[in-house]
Amino acid sequence: MFKKVIWTGLLLAFFAVWQFSGCSKKSNEGNSKTAGTSSKQTAGAAKTSANSQTPLNKMKTNPGTEKSVNNAAPENVLSANIKQYMKKLQIQAPIKSVEAMDFTGVNLNGETVKLSDYRGKVVFLNFWATWCPWCVKEMPSMQTLLEKMQKTNGKNFVILAVDAGESKSQVVKWLKDKNLKFDFVLDPKSQINGMYGVRGLPSTYIVRKNGRILGRAVGARDWATEASYKLFEALLKE
Repeated sequence: MFKKVIWTGLLLAFFAVWQFSGCSKKSNEGNSKTAGTSSKQTAGAAKTSANSQTPLNKMKTNPGTEKSVNNAAPENVLSANIKQYMKKLQIQAPIKSVEAMDFTGVNLNGETVKLSDYRGKVVFLNFWATWCPWCVKEMPSMQTLLEKMQKTNGKNFVILAVDAGESKSQVVKWLKDKNLKFDFVLDPKSQINGMYGVRGLPSTYIVRKNGRILGRAVGARDWATEASYKLFEALLKE
């Protein structure tokens, strides 16, 4: 328990220095007036975030997984192509391989969802909310990405969309007229968001098949691009 508290504290401290483009969780009331920025401003904010990033290698791994991480091969070494695609998508990468924190949530069917259950798959871990216009804006491109990847790679690519602080009824109502087929996870008390130090939405983590974080995208992206397709195709081949 003590190790978990230390880990969570370090994670929160790490993400506190990052600036976010998109929707602020602290000011979701009246968000429609203040949350969005132009695409140029969003790109600029993301660039600023990258410059202020604290290296992920300074963080500890999940309690109980130290042996597997310490004995792991240098899997943080990325190919030139993957680095190029990440740069185009403005995905910030850790210096060393860091395992994604496991969590347990509930999906819209009332079923338990654990991140560790998806080991062996590439996971697109997205933090969002219905009131966030930039979250809503990027979701159609996420759906396109999902369809593209599953068409060629079966079910080895998964999108987990973790809603921040809303009830099941709110999410279900919002989804009623949306053609979004990825997996939604409820986080009514924002506990999962807190574990990952999320302070702004949308925030997306890319988790490799080995359970380690490839990087993080701050703010909205167009995920239906050639760079995005090639990135995830490369990750699925690892």
